[in-house]
Amino acid sequence: MKQIKKIKKPDLPATLPLIEFREISGQEEPLLGNGLVTGTCLDDEHVDHLVLSKVIFKNVSLINVQLYKLT
Repeated sequence: MKQIKKIKKPDLPATLPLIEFREISGQEEPLLGNGLVTGTCLDDEHVDHLVLSKVIFKNVSLINVQLYKLT
């Protein structure tokens, strides 16, 4: 499986200003876990920012994922 990009630390490029890295509490399971995300997009919703746990990117491949700020 081809890796698109590795994120070594939560410093983000300017092209992804809306992702905020912080711990997610109160979840019984990780948001994504050590799995595969395919064809994911946010449609018809108002999204100010997307909150992701740092652990999401451990052994997770993002394929055809679109992150938008929808207003």
